[in-house]
Amino acid sequence: MIGGDQARGRRRGRAPRAVQDLAPLLVLTIVALGLRLHRLGDANVWWDEGWSLWLARMNLPDAALRTAYDTNPPLYYALLHVWRLAAGEGEFAIRYLSLIAGVALVPLTYLLGRTLASRSAGLMAAALVAVSPFAIAWSQQARMYSLLAALGLLSTWLAIELWRGKRSLWLYVVSTVALLLTHNLAGLFLMVQNGLWLLELARSRPRRWWRWPLAQGLVALGMVPWLLVFLPRVPTWSVAEPLHLGRYLYSYWGALIRGSTIHIERFSLPLALAAGSLVASLFFAGLGLGRDRGRSDRLG
Repeated sequence: MIGGDQARGRRRGRAPRAVQDLAPLLVLTIVALGLRLHRLGDANVWWDEGWSLWLARMNLPDAALRTAYDTNPPLYYALLHVWRLAAGEGEFAIRYLSLIAGVALVPLTYLLGRTLASRSAGLMAAALVAVSPFAIAWSQQARMYSLLAALGLLSTWLAIELWRGKRSLWLYVVSTVALLLTHNLAGLFLMVQNGLWLLELARSRPRRWWRWPLAQGLVALGMVPWLLVFLPRVPTWSVAEPLHLGRYLYSYWGALIRGSTIHIERFSLPLALAAGSLVASLFFAGLGLGRDRGRSDRLG
């Protein structure tokens, strides 16, 4: 009886702690939802959104064949095809699918930050995503970019959990194939994951290390049907005007900080200050890691 009372007491103690830990994340998620709902349906559908809707109106096989000539695979268009049948085709309705993925990005960021660093780091990262102009802007567009970000974080978190033996291999494989079927640049997430895996392998061999190469092979196998459709059509792509690397990086940084590249030349000073803050943060983070490593070496 005494042992049972103690166990129940521990469970009651853990439950309020779990609620207390999740309360800030719940607040951040609600804030993110409110910011993304604000004026969601006000703007008219623009060119790329119209393209999304045009493809979503096709039957799924025809849409998949058409996207093979485009820069984006068919998953988002297939989801939008099903979504519009239930929600309609108004501006608010077709953008809400992206909003769902954009809001999900907040808890996914928290999960990844907590796994890599700490609960505080996860909450800080989630707060930045919740109010990010870039994340808000693409959560309000009928395009695949917020879905890409959400699946990228989910896949990366599941990869780390897989290395630690805490999650199913199949969960990682399914989420990663979905990621790769969302955007052609999704392969960058796999480059980061495999780089982290090599660091993990060099530092301390993970349990059942062979599961990671197996997972990568299964992901490649899952992409074969799409690649058979996509690769023969790649030579049909054309680029009207080349974009230099410097201009691309400047535009990307402006979009990341402001959420838009419109009249980006007017914001040179804020963009420079933001870049300086990033460099300073990385510098001081590096100093902190160096001190922690030195302290660990002395203790060892």
